[in-house]
Amino acid sequence: MAGFPEVRLVDLDDLLSVDPEIEHTRFHWIRSVRSLEIDPQLQNRIHPERWNQMVREGDVTPAWLVADFNVARRRATIVAQLIKLSTIDSLPSL
Repeated sequence: MAGFPEVRLVDLDDLLSVDPEIEHTRFHWIRSVRSLEIDPQLQNRIHPERWNQMVREGDVTPAWLVADFNVARRRATIVAQLIKLSTIDSLPSL
């Protein structure tokens, strides 16, 4: 695929390998998480600057640290990331 470095292409191929920890491929796991059907309109209930902060924080925070957040912050971070993932569907195809 033009425009993709070889290391990224390998990463894409690796999504199809079964991960022993989850007993599925990461590709399958991504699909199943996205099937939670969280309404992306929930984003509109949050000030745009706060929303962007939550998404940025979720992008860089490791899962083990998110697990230590208080319940409201943890769930908000997860929902923000899932909504962000769902918007990938609206991007043009590669």
